[in-house]
Amino acid sequence: MNKKNAFTLPEVLVSLGILVVGIVLALTTSVVAFRGNERSRELAAATMVMESFLEQFGSLPYDSPTFSDDGDSLDLDDLSTPDHLTTVKLGDKEFNVIWNVADGFGLDSLGNLIPSPSLKTIRIYVLWGNHQLTLTTLKSSEG
Repeated sequence: MNKKNAFTLPEVLVSLGILVVGIVLALTTSVVAFRGNERSRELAAATMVMESFLEQFGSLPYDSPTFSDDGDSLDLDDLSTPDHLTTVKLGDKEFNVIWNVADGFGLDSLGNLIPSPSLKTIRIYVLWGNHQLTLTTLKSSEG
């Protein structure tokens, strides 16, 4: 009986199956990594937008129109009718920047609004896609 140095059909099929599973797993990992990198870039860009607004807010006087309140000082979380809204384009991404002002209010240690005539509480939102970055800061009339 002559023995040939060849693979049998079942051996080839099993090898191809293992190869296909390996390729699918590698592609899945690549897609997840790509999405993670994209999300990381978006978050870094949103953080840059937030920092830019914080720097701008820090340089403006207490009575600047930028810190005007629409009359409802308890609406810091109002995203549908905010006190202020603008759009910032960074690269190919657009970010909506919303900020609400509570004039004459500060924050207690739990983050609740408390009356404080010399303070303005400002909550800033940077929104993109279905993501958001939120920060609350204070502006004092005393500098």
